[in-house]
Amino acid sequence: MLCFVNAPMKTEIYEDVVNFIVDKLPPDEVISFRPSPNAQQRFEALSQAIKSGESTSDERAEMEECLRLEHLMQLAKARARAKVAEQTSATATR
Repeated sequence: MLCFVNAPMKTEIYEDVVNFIVDKLPPDEVISFRPSPNAQQRFEALSQAIKSGESTSDERAEMEECLRLEHLMQLAKARARAKVAEQTSATATR
């Protein structure tokens, strides 16, 4: 499925997804999330193909999608860390 959205809409969608992840999952699960070994191997293979100049357009598009998802998860992890810090601070001031 192709999705043609402008940058502000894309940012809003990312924010919605990040908020959903952080609101629905325990912060420690979000923070500790790591891609599966298979996903990590695929990322490494894509990275090597791109670095060597032997990647296809489909592989480059797949890498772009991986990078967007990684960015999304980094945002979610940052929000989860902030949530933990906020909860810790609220508990300490009681």
